Amino acid sequence: MNVEKISNGDILIVDDTPTNLKLLTSILTANSYNIRPSSNGKLALRSIESKLPDLILLDIIMPDMNGFEVCKKLKENPRAKNIPIIFISALDDIKNKVKAFKVGGVDYITKPFEAEEVLARVQTHLKITFLQKNANKQNKLLKETLKRQRQQEKMLIEQSKTAAMGEMARAIAHQWRQPLNVLALYIQSIQENFEYGDLDKEFMDEAVENSMKQLNFMSETIDNFGDYFKPNDKKENFSLLKNIQKNVYLLVAEFKTHNIEIEVKGDDIITFGYPNTFRQVMLNLINNSKDAILSQQKENKELIGIISIELFNSESEYKVTISDNGGGINEAIIYKIFEPYFTTKFQNQGTGLGLYMVKEIIDRYYNGSIEASNGINGAIFTIKVTKIKN
Repeated sequence: MNVEKISNGDILIVDDTPTNLKLLTSILTANSYNIRPSSNGKLALRSIESKLPDLILLDIIMPDMNGFEVCKKLKENPRAKNIPIIFISALDDIKNKVKAFKVGGVDYITKPFEAEEVLARVQTHLKITFLQKNANKQNKLLKETLKRQRQQEKMLIEQSKTAAMGEMARAIAHQWRQPLNVLALYIQSIQENFEYGDLDKEFMDEAVENSMKQLNFMSETIDNFGDYFKPNDKKENFSLLKNIQKNVYLLVAEFKTHNIEIEVKGDDIITFGYPNTFRQVMLNLINNSKDAILSQQKENKELIGIISIELFNSESEYKVTISDNGGGINEAIIYKIFEPYFTTKFQNQGTGLGLYMVKEIIDRYYNGSIEASNGINGAIFTIKVTKIKN
């Protein structure tokens, strides 16, 4: 075996024969190893308690405590159990060799030994130990990195949710403006009719009926808002079309004030997943289109914004496209738009988390993909999800 030389390994040699102890020490010291000689098992165990060696060369036949007993005690010690042990013994029968491996030895050298053989075995097992320690270290670093990444992702998701809540709160404010105005007018009318003596049952019935319609509308808006931020505890079957329509219902009033129309068409698709995460995806994409259209309307005040959402269902996959007439995405940056914190907006207009979180949700929760392209009048975002056959 071709093994890279490892110098300065700390090796404990345990042998009750002074000649063998001296010879092994001489061979290994000459090859830049740090040697700790020990003449019996008990002294060896004390030495190991004081400082763990990188490798142990262990004789079998020794007074008071033989090599098998020493090895067994070391394997029972949590601190020392991973130290590689090479047995060196004049016992060359199969029975003792098998026992050496059973008690935890990694190798067996028969006396009399050759210096080259000892060096090769020592170097091989030091290399293996080094690689294992390095692998453990890398594994620990990887776990720490993954833990930090999960914490960062959690933070990003929470930031994204907070931004989404702000968008939805603004949408509700627009939804409520009209019914609040209607309610205010009915209250004023009731007061005026009372003052002039015209407050009859017919008027009151009409006022109550229409007021309740407005209150029910407002209540429905709050219910939709609550559904949007339900915890993602369980996956469930849900309708993509109805899910998208819930988003549009909350946004349509606000978008009308910006002269933007939203249309939804295509197949109704039942999928399995988290409804509110999908609504978060659609909200981000719809708002992305809205921002692009608003930017175009600064130059063209007469522009009527159009956001078109279409669903396609095939045997192998379903597809959702979101297109707009907002002028499209600069081809020089289109490949970057799903990167975290990348944004073309000013610092106070966005965090850049929107499209990154969209991609993360589609990848993680739906095992799908999303891509961006430019159409004739604006951007097109295409979500594709492969159907899993039972």
